[in-house]
Amino acid sequence: MTRLPRRPNVRLYYLLIVTAILVPAAIFAVAAYYNRLDVMRDGRESVVRTATVMHEHARKVFDSVGLLLDRVDDRIAGHSDEDVAQPEVSAFLARLTQRFDQVASIWIADSSGKVLAGSQDWIRDAGISGRDFFDIQKEKDAGNYIGKPFVGRATQIPSFAVSRRRSSPDGRFIGTLHVSLKPGYFEEFFREAAPAESHVATLLREDGVYLARDPELDTSVTLGPDTPFRRAIAQADSGTFDVRSVYDNRDRFYAFKKVAPYPVYVSFGLDQQVLTDRWYRHLQLFGAMLAVASLILLYVSWLALRHARNEQRALVQLQDEVDQRQAAEEKLRRAQRLEAIGQITGGIAHDFNNLLMVISGNAERLRRFVTGQKPERYVGAIETASRRGERLTRQLLAFSRQQTVTPVVLRLDELLPKFPEMLQSSLRGDIEIRIDVAPNLWPVKADPGELELALLNLAVNARDAMPEGGKLTMAARNVTLVDSATTEHLQGDFVAVSVKDTGVGIPPDVLPKIFEPFFTTKEVGKGTGLGLSQVYGFAHQAGGGAMVSSTVGQGTTFTIYLPRTTEPVAAQEETEVVVPERGDGTILFVEDNKDIADVTKTNLEELGYRVIAVPNADTAMEILKANAEIDLVFSDIVMPGRLDGVDLAREMRAVRPDLPVILTTGYSTAAQAAAPEGFTILPKPYQLDKLHQILMSALRQRRAAAQAAAEGAAQAAARSAARTDTTQPVK
Repeated sequence: MTRLPRRPNVRLYYLLIVTAILVPAAIFAVAAYYNRLDVMRDGRESVVRTATVMHEHARKVFDSVGLLLDRVDDRIAGHSDEDVAQPEVSAFLARLTQRFDQVASIWIADSSGKVLAGSQDWIRDAGISGRDFFDIQKEKDAGNYIGKPFVGRATQIPSFAVSRRRSSPDGRFIGTLHVSLKPGYFEEFFREAAPAESHVATLLREDGVYLARDPELDTSVTLGPDTPFRRAIAQADSGTFDVRSVYDNRDRFYAFKKVAPYPVYVSFGLDQQVLTDRWYRHLQLFGAMLAVASLILLYVSWLALRHARNEQRALVQLQDEVDQRQAAEEKLRRAQRLEAIGQITGGIAHDFNNLLMVISGNAERLRRFVTGQKPERYVGAIETASRRGERLTRQLLAFSRQQTVTPVVLRLDELLPKFPEMLQSSLRGDIEIRIDVAPNLWPVKADPGELELALLNLAVNARDAMPEGGKLTMAARNVTLVDSATTEHLQGDFVAVSVKDTGVGIPPDVLPKIFEPFFTTKEVGKGTGLGLSQVYGFAHQAGGGAMVSSTVGQGTTFTIYLPRTTEPVAAQEETEVVVPERGDGTILFVEDNKDIADVTKTNLEELGYRVIAVPNADTAMEILKANAEIDLVFSDIVMPGRLDGVDLAREMRAVRPDLPVILTTGYSTAAQAAAPEGFTILPKPYQLDKLHQILMSALRQRRAAAQAAAEGAAQAAARSAARTDTTQPVK
C-alpha cells in the first residue's frame, strides 16, 4: 500500500515567501532614502566647489586686468593726447593684448570719447562716448568699472569692458582706459570646470546684467530685483538657493559667490534632474544586490517546499528547467536571427543579383524559343518578377547606404513637370499636386534615380502628414547662398527644390531629429525612418544640403539644395528599335557562379560570339597568355581565389594594353572600388541586350583603334621611304 505523503507545513513556506519579499523591500526602501540624502548632499557640495573654482578664476582674471590697466597707465602717465596717439603706443597695447587670452582689445580715449590708441586698427573718427563704462568715468572716478556687454565696433565680437578714469594732476577728466574682455573666455572655462551634466554657469554684475553664461544666453537679458538671485545677493556675498528657471523651466540648485572687491558674482547651477538620475543609477545597483538576496531567500523557500511536498518537487524542478531551457532557446534564436540579418545585409545584394541573373538570363533565352500567346505570357511573368526583384535589390542597397550613384547633368525644369503622373499612384485622391518651376533654371548634376527616390520619399512623407487631404506643392528656383548656419554653410549657386505640404506640421522638439536614420514618429510597421535620411544623404552626396521648416498646424517645407553645374546637358540618345547586330569576336568570360556562367555563355554564343568560360582569375590569365585571339574579357569582380576581378583586369592591362576589359558585380562597394581604375562596369543583374551593346561598343572601339594604329604605321613607313628616295644620287 502506497503511503500518502504527510500534509506539508505550508506556514513555514508562506513565512519564507513573505520574508523574501518584505525584507528586501524594506532594506531597499531604507537604503534608497539614505542614498538619496547622500546623493543630494554630494551634488550640492559639488555645486559649491564648482562655484568656488569659478570665483577664484574670475578674481584672478579681474586682478590681472587691474594690473594690465596699471601698466598702461604707467606707460602714458604725463603724456599729452598727441603723444598717446602715436603708433608706438598702439603697438604697445597690441603686444599686451597678445599676452592675455581673456583680453579682446585695449583702448585709450580722450575726454570726448575719441579713441587715441588701440590694440588693433579702428576707424579714426570712432569714439566710445555713450558707452556706460565711459560715461560713468566721465561723471566721477568709478575706479575699475565693469561695463555692460556690447559688440565691439572694431573687433566685431561680443565683449564687456573694464574701464579706468584718466585724470589730470588737478583732477580734471581727460579720458579713459578700458580693456575689453571676451565672454567666450569665461564660458570656455565654465565648460571645463563644470560637470558634464546639464548645468548653468554665469558671471553677472550685481545689478543682474549677464557678462558670460554657459550655455549661452542673450546678453540683453537682465535679472530683475525680484528674482531669486537678486534677493539672495542682497542678503549675503555667497550662498545657495533652489529655483525653477524662467528660461527653460528646469529646477536647479545654485551656488553663488561675489568676486570681491568687484561688483560681480559667479553662480553655478546644476539641474535637480541630474542628481535624481544619479540616485536612480544607485537604485539600480541596490536593486541588483537585493535581487540576489531575494533569490537566495526564495531558494530557501523552495527547499522548504521540497521537504514539505516531496511529490511536487519534481514537477516544480521540471517546470523550472523547462522555463529556463525555453528562455535560453529563445535567446539563442534571437541571437542567431540578428546575426543572420547582419550577414544578409552585407551579402544579399550579390546573392540576390546572382539569382536574378539566372532567372532573367533564362527568361531571355526562353523568349527566343517559345511561340504562342500562352507561353509568351508565362515568360513575361518571369521577366516581370525579375524586374521587381531588381527594384527590391535597390531598396536593400538604399537601406544599407551602399548604392552606387551615377550623376548626370539634369534640367529640372524638364523633369519636375513629369512628377505628378508618377506621384498619383503613391498619393491619395484628396491631395492636390501643384508644380511651380521658375523659368531659366540652372542645370544640376545628380543621380536621376536617387533624385526621383528622394522626391518620392518627401511626397509620401507629406501624404502621411495630411490624413484629411490637402495641397502638395513641388517647386524649384535658382538661389545664391552665402555662408550661414541656417543653410548648413553652403555657398554659391544652387537650385532649390522644395516640397511643401499643408499638413499637421512637425513639433519643434522633433524637428532637429528628423534626418537621423531610423528616427520616425509613425506607428510601428508604418515607417522605417529611412526615407528622410535618404533625402539628406542624397543631397549631401550631390554636393548640396537638405533643410526643413515647419509650423505646427500649418504644414512643412523640405528644401533640397543642388549645386549649379557648368557642364553641358548630355544629349539624349534616341533608342532605335532594330534587330541587334550579330556578335563577332572571342570573349574570355570569367564567372565563378556556374549557373550564371552557363546561361550567359549560351546566350552570348547564340548572339554569335565565341565564348571561353573559366571559373577564376588564375585560369583566365593562363588562357590569355596562351591564346592571342581573345578580343575581349568579361569578368565578375567578386570571386574566390588569389585575384578578384579588378586585380585580374590590372594584370591583363599590363599584358595586353589594347585588350578591352568589362567588369560586372552585384556589390556596390566593389563597383565603387573599381570605378577609379577606368574600367567599364556593368551592374548585376543585367539584361542581355545591354550586355550585347556594351560588348559590341568595346569591340568596335578596339578595332577602330587597331585600324588607326595600322594606318598610322603605314603612313610613317611611306614618309620614311619618301625621305630615302630624295637622298639617292641621280645617275
